[in-house]
Amino acid sequence: MKSFRFFFSILICSCLFGYNDRIVATVGDEIILKSDILFKIQMFEMQGMVNSDDSDIYQLMLDDEINNLVLLGLAKQDTNIIISDQEIESMTQEQLSNMINQAGGSRNLKNIYGTRMEQIKKNIRAQVSNMLSINMYSSLVVSKVTTSSKDVLDFYNTYKDSLPQMPDTYSYSIVHMPYTPS
Repeated sequence: MKSFRFFFSILICSCLFGYNDRIVATVGDEIILKSDILFKIQMFEMQGMVNSDDSDIYQLMLDDEINNLVLLGLAKQDTNIIISDQEIESMTQEQLSNMINQAGGSRNLKNIYGTRMEQIKKNIRAQVSNMLSINMYSSLVVSKVTTSSKDVLDFYNTYKDSLPQMPDTYSYSIVHMPYTPS
């Protein structure tokens, strides 16, 4: 039943989004289609990670895709980023196995995407390569950032009026010990 819902959702998604497609953004030579964003929302929704009723979700997903393409462009320019074919192949196999399990078998996965397994694997490999490049570039950039307690306090003192107030939070436990009179 779960694989049927997965297949049906993909089918509906591809039918609905295929007819009303348009370019919503360009980053360098790359384009982002409306159907790409809607498909991404659908995939996250099926995994229970987002709620499509949220009015901001489309813009958040579009911003995320734009940010990823910008980071990918910077990662491709950075000569320090080297990813082995073995690492890409290993993650590609893992991702493909997960997708086959979610779809309920390789035949269902081929039907969902309407193409051969080799083409699906090629697409996944490209996505995995891009993701690894983005992650490695992000790690390199973040590793160069250093902050001290003084930096944090200075930031807080400068911007404390514009920071949202956090309500007090408490953590507690209840121990229930039944009492029986003796």
